[in-house]
Amino acid sequence: MIAFLTFLFIAMAKYTTEDLLLYIYGETTDAETDLINEALLHDWDLREKYDVLKNSMDTLNKMMVSPRAESVNAILKYAGVSVDVEHE
Repeated sequence: MIAFLTFLFIAMAKYTTEDLLLYIYGETTDAETDLINEALLHDWDLREKYDVLKNSMDTLNKMMVSPRAESVNAILKYAGVSVDVEHE
């Protein structure tokens, strides 16, 4: 009976995008993590949202971004450093 009530609670819980982001970044409590893990097993819509967020995060983490050389040179000039930065 307790397992069934737990399942009903999980099924009725509405997790937001913010909840999923906190979960992905490990910012949820142990109890919240357990509930979201269980919900992801049973709620396909939630699982789809999670997959989109996780894939987006993974893609962003793989991107190599660097400032333009002009921006770096302007900052260095403002700081009084005379080094000319060029990108390869």
